[in-house]
Amino acid sequence: MSTFRTVLVDCASDRSLQVDLLKRLGHPVETCTGPGHDVCPILKNEPCPMLEAANAVIFELDLDLEQHREILAKYREILGPNVPIRVVVQPGQQVEYAELLRSVDVWTHEPSVAEVDGFSALIESDNE
Repeated sequence: MSTFRTVLVDCASDRSLQVDLLKRLGHPVETCTGPGHDVCPILKNEPCPMLEAANAVIFELDLDLEQHREILAKYREILGPNVPIRVVVQPGQQVEYAELLRSVDVWTHEPSVAEVDGFSALIESDNE
């Protein structure tokens, strides 16, 4: 396995199937549970050490919340097209937020082990 930075997983809690699987596959993982009652630092144009260290992102925060949509848009802006972003959406969100999701890959269901493994392989191939 090649050397790479971390996978950033944005999710509602630190108990995510994706986090567990990625760790078992040997990836360093950082978990962000969202800004809570504060404003996410990147929305204030402040640095985010977790995002700066990431070479891939799994985004599971609820897109029905405006701040979460703004965070995803900022990720796309900061990371550019060469850092893979996977977004887990609720039913109907892939249509409602199609413009926001246009340059990321979308999972419309809880990702399976095989899908997370495929994402892991993509990350590894990008780092060779």
